[in-house]
Amino acid sequence: MIMMKKYKYSYVEFEQPIGSFFLTTVAAKDLLKFYEITRRQYIDDQADGTQRNYGSRIKDIANYCKTLDAAFPTSIILALKKDGYVLDKENSIIEISDKAEIIDGQHRILGLELAKEKFGDLIEEKFTFPCVFLLEPTDPQKAFVFATINGKQTKVNKSLVYDLFGTSERKDPYNILHILARTLNFTSDSPFYQKLKMLGKKSDDLKTESLTQGTFVDTLVSKISKDPLTDRDFIKRGQMEMISKNKDLVFQDYMLQSKGELLVPLFKNIFNAVKNVWPNEWEIHDTYILSKTTGYIGIMKGIDQFIKYGRTNGVLTEKYFEFIFSKLKTIMVDKKLKFISDDFPPGGKGENKLRDLMIEVYNDNFPIEQLKLDELKIVKTKNV
Repeated sequence: MIMMKKYKYSYVEFEQPIGSFFLTTVAAKDLLKFYEITRRQYIDDQADGTQRNYGSRIKDIANYCKTLDAAFPTSIILALKKDGYVLDKENSIIEISDKAEIIDGQHRILGLELAKEKFGDLIEEKFTFPCVFLLEPTDPQKAFVFATINGKQTKVNKSLVYDLFGTSERKDPYNILHILARTLNFTSDSPFYQKLKMLGKKSDDLKTESLTQGTFVDTLVSKISKDPLTDRDFIKRGQMEMISKNKDLVFQDYMLQSKGELLVPLFKNIFNAVKNVWPNEWEIHDTYILSKTTGYIGIMKGIDQFIKYGRTNGVLTEKYFEFIFSKLKTIMVDKKLKFISDDFPPGGKGENKLRDLMIEVYNDNFPIEQLKLDELKIVKTKNV
């Protein structure tokens, strides 16, 4: 039998109704040597012999591990077997001599383990984890602790996440889109004026809000970056040149050229055009879906080809987008469609239906003949 190396840590003991807990700090390189997971059903990770099929959450954590400001400040909770430790209460030292079972924190540890595989051994040198040890808990006790921690948590509001990401001074993907959302929501000549639920919570005194900040930003992230967390880290490190350029990302250049502020007039042009073509449908969100999630996402799913064409031809004007949406309105009238949930049901079905109608507009009307193109270059508001 191979003897495991012994690990010694100072601890702080604290009591809770279920029993005593022992708080320590453990270097990641040590923890990776003596942890074990025996309840694989706790996580989105399936074992097949020695191979692991890592779930998306673990992959996200692995990528997060290599970022400049990665942090794991919350405790990993582990259980120690009867013969797997020695407690020196006089000196407040715990000696670990056998595997410790993770009760809570599996994703973090597996994410770190995957990061080590992907990025090398040095990644583990970056981290020391706060760890809480339970001594000889029964299986029901372990299950109870796990269920209590994970079953009672409230999912973090995405709007709050984006609002917090947006406090960064650097113009990373989240920051750019957060500033865009706030500017459009608080500028009186914006079609989104007082329409966004900032932090995802509706204001008590406003009845105009129809779309959450989280939905607004989340829909746009994939248009500015394929890997926003990695791009954010490159920007924080001053390594903008490391970001892979992708012509399919219609908003990426605004980030790469540090011109995120130009998204504001672009969005004003797009959605003022929407508002001009459908004034009632845009404003009356209790009846119509146009300014709500289905309408907004559907438009953004179908807008890329129009932005690319307009940028190539120097015609990203409000009048240009009015031309597009007037054609869309004609198609909808011919098909007897209205911006109501019966015609555009919530979720992907309704969003994709609107996207497909916009693709039909493009296929039927583009390229635009030169005389018409010159006419559409007339600027009602700022061209971008």
